[in-house]
Order: sequence, then structure tokens, then C-alpha cells
Amino acid sequence: MPSAVTPSQQFTASIKLKNTGTSIWYNDSYKLGSSNQTWGKYRVNLNSQEIVLPGSTKTFSFALTAPSSPGIYNFQWRMIRGAEEWFGDTFQKNIEVKEYQVTTTTQPEETSIASTTSTSTSSTSTSTSIPPSTTNTQTNFGLPKIDPLLIIVGILAIAVPIVFILIVTKI
Repeated sequence: MPSAVTPSQQFTASIKLKNTGTSIWYNDSYKLGSSNQTWGKYRVNLNSQEIVLPGSTKTFSFALTAPSSPGIYNFQWRMIRGAEEWFGDTFQKNIEVKEYQVTTTTQPEETSIASTTSTSTSSTSTSTSIPPSTTNTQTNFGLPKIDPLLIIVGILAIAVPIVFILIVTKI
């Protein structure tokens, strides 16, 4: 889960839950939910025909959209049974919406909840947003600069022996 995003940025959230209760979770009655619509979505269903047995885990991965205004927003999710029967503790994290985000690095977090165990996992993610500029700038995107002469020498070092072999074998 990112700790910061840019306004209206789309990102993927992943929340891993463990069913520590005695009921089987199934698509029609159990889902992950949020009590607010700040992130553009507030319910995430299990996949069709999917069940989560007691003791099993389920990773919910879903696309979200950050709010359009900068600020710090609460990101909170909890399991729901039926229409509005919330259970377990709430997974929550504050996410900052920044005007110009350069790099976001996240570490996995773990939260224990009464009838489920929630773990937020994500790999390190990087997003770049460059403010509008009137000047031309060049970006090498973190790649090392390579001398074009070295590229030509490398190509010739490979190509010349191959051409020599082809000429010798035809003679």
C-alpha cells in the first residue's frame, strides 16, 4: 500500500485477510468494505464461486483512485457479512495525497483483527509526476550514460568475426 500518491492517481491496493472464524466466506454474503467512498470504491467482492475456508487466507487486490485534492486521507477497510454486518477490526492507514510525488516506497504491514487477520502487502512501487515546465529537460530515467563510440566498438567486435567466418567458409 503506498504511503503517498498524487491527486487522482490510480493505484492497486492489496489486503490479505485470514479467516480465523468458523464460518466459510462465500461470494454472495462476504466482502471487503470501506465505510467511506474517498477512494472511489467501497466494496470488494470475492471472485465468483470463490470460498474462503476457516484458517485460509484471501488477498483482495483492487484498483482505487486517490482523491483529487492534496491532504492526508484515512484508508480503512473491514469485512462485511450480508448487507451491513461489519465484523473484525478495521484495517486502516493514512495515505498522503501530494501535489508532486517523486518516489513512494512501502513496507509490508500487519494488523491482527478479531475474526480475521489483515496484512497489507505490496512490493516497492515508484511513481513519478513532474510539474509543468516551460523549459526542455532531458531525463535518463536512472539509466547510466553510455558512450556511443563504445556501442559501435561492441557491435563491430561481434560483427567482424562473424563476417570473416562467413567469407572463409564460402572460399
